[in-house]
Amino acid sequence: MATPKRHHYVQRAYLNGFAKNNKVYVLQKRTKTILKNQDTKNVCVIGNHNSITLENLLADNIEKDWEKHLSDIIENKISSDTFSYMAYYSAIQYLRTYFFYLIREVLPPHFPGFKIELPRQSNLPEVMIRTYIDYFYDLLQAQKISICVAQGTQEFITSDSPFTFICSEKYLAYFPLTNKILWCVHNDIREDKNISYTPCYSSQVFNYLIYHASFDVVISKNFTVLESLKGVP
Repeated sequence: MATPKRHHYVQRAYLNGFAKNNKVYVLQKRTKTILKNQDTKNVCVIGNHNSITLENLLADNIEKDWEKHLSDIIENKISSDTFSYMAYYSAIQYLRTYFFYLIREVLPPHFPGFKIELPRQSNLPEVMIRTYIDYFYDLLQAQKISICVAQGTQEFITSDSPFTFICSEKYLAYFPLTNKILWCVHNDIREDKNISYTPCYSSQVFNYLIYHASFDVVISKNFTVLESLKGVP
């Protein structure tokens, strides 16, 4: 029998972009309690899973390149490789969150042509998981991208469901990459590979959306930011 493992369904290297010295504050939505100084090794983690194909795909193929591509995004050096990487990473992150929680039966139906049923199993054959990854990858590759950069003391939060389909009139999805950078997928077909950087002077509206799309917890290195979300229904 294989030894049970602890899997981060949200990558620890990603979570460190919202941490100070690998420590974060965690707001539990159900109790409205803020846990202080949580090590990222103990956040968004699940135990006793012997074999998770999706987890293995992420670790083997893409997780190791996260910091390199994140650095390129921060420095505005986005290449076609980085664009493709982000589409693939986003697809895997969305699916791995689903497979860990096993509660989403149908994805948002109000985006035109965007409806797919996912099975309620965490250990699917690799070929089937790759089919789902390819579906989302193709979708995300085709969309227009912009990046919101938080200004001054503004900060973005993240959550246990960091890549989130919003499906508003303007946006298809949000993905906070660090506490200062929000990857925005537009509800619009991309005409070229250019990505615009937009200053964000009020992160609150984005944080509300990230909060509402989360399952159990939202995460930040800023206690004040999470405290302001405790009153959100």
